[in-house]
Amino acid sequence: MRYRTLFFFTGKAIKERLQRIFLMVFAVSLSVGLLISMIILSKGMRERLSEELKAYGANALITSPDYINEEIVQRLSGINAIDEVLPELYGRACFKGVYINVIGMRLEDMKRMRVTGEVQKGSVLAGSRLAKAGELKTGHEIGLSIPCGSEEMKFKLSGIFEKVGSEDNALIMELKELQKLLGLENKVSIIMLRVNPAVFELTMENLKKEFPELEIKPVRQIALSEESLLKKIEFLLFVVAVVVVVASVITVGGIMAATIFERLTDIALMKTMGATNRQIQAFFIVEAIITGLLGSLGGHLLGTASAELIALSAFQRAVAVPLFSIPLAISSGLMLSVASAIAPIMRITAYRPSIILRGEI
Repeated sequence: MRYRTLFFFTGKAIKERLQRIFLMVFAVSLSVGLLISMIILSKGMRERLSEELKAYGANALITSPDYINEEIVQRLSGINAIDEVLPELYGRACFKGVYINVIGMRLEDMKRMRVTGEVQKGSVLAGSRLAKAGELKTGHEIGLSIPCGSEEMKFKLSGIFEKVGSEDNALIMELKELQKLLGLENKVSIIMLRVNPAVFELTMENLKKEFPELEIKPVRQIALSEESLLKKIEFLLFVVAVVVVVASVITVGGIMAATIFERLTDIALMKTMGATNRQIQAFFIVEAIITGLLGSLGGHLLGTASAELIALSAFQRAVAVPLFSIPLAISSGLMLSVASAIAPIMRITAYRPSIILRGEI
């Protein structure tokens, strides 16, 4: 039997069974869409949750019996598993004849604080308790000296912040300015880290090996809470994805089998016209491939759109769609449609045309 005849039967089958083919494409699209949606959300949700959990603060601390060289900060910033590096310098300076706590931070870190007023280069911020006790207001000039009675360095008070703890009774200024005031060039007291929760334990082990002279401690409560939450969410998404895949295979397989069994007469006629089992199998495999490709494209669009809608409703921000989701959608759609078609095709082509035409199946 010539392949032209097979193409004739293909065209005839498509025209006569448009509704059934549309149903198969829709089933594949729905299956692929759910799978792609779960994968995009699983990847994007971890990133978004990690960002949301930054509100809890650092999940690891680096300290030393002595001051830490600022060169360490640069080395830590180059490690991919560390999302944020926050160096701080602590000291005491004389203000109005009294020593007060002073904290040095980088200007970009100061700008992320919630302050009444604004953060300006060369200015200082005052904790609410300190501002209240010293009757300080934004715009006031602050004179700091070490020791008391020595020449003062003048700073403008540009904002007032409020925090729980000793920081609320301190001044915060630029790290470089405090290093100059204390005479501790390129030194910091502590480095706070924001480590990616997905690789937290491994990163902590590597840091301890790379910096044995430093004390590297996890902030247990935050780190363990993050890791536990992210693992539970990933497990839930994995279970949902497995259920979706199993249900999809059953659904698409049932539709594909029903479609093939509807064509028993066509298969018998093709055999009587000289078609071999391999040619008939190729005919249905090609149809399954076309169905899989159409379903894959539709599924990728459906999965991407649903993942973005869920992310926008949960985080008010879209998630990035990984490039590997496109070949993954195509391969999963093809595997789903072709695998669902193989078993019924092999079964039907095993029968003789006379048995099929007599209706003995």
